[in-house]
Amino acid sequence: MCVAQRGSQFYGTFDFTAKPFDWGKGYSRPAVPAGEYVVYEVPLRTFTASPSSGLPAERRGTFLGFMDKARPMAADDNTFTALLSVEHSAGRSQV
Repeated sequence: MCVAQRGSQFYGTFDFTAKPFDWGKGYSRPAVPAGEYVVYEVPLRTFTASPSSGLPAERRGTFLGFMDKARPMAADDNTFTALLSVEHSAGRSQV
């Protein structure tokens, strides 16, 4: 059996006794063969930080700003999105 068919189980960082994450009812894996995945890696803050993002200043460089841009990414056949460098920055109340 292919790993992509079996799926994976992540037990949490250093917690090997935790139960697998429950994605909830109605969740299904994308119906895309593993060799055809499109993975988009997004540096969260810089993805929407520029005024050219078209977002209001208070949403630029934030999770909320990313959410505003996520739907168009899904429409572009993006299978998975990886958020890069999500960390707290001194002097910023939101990431």
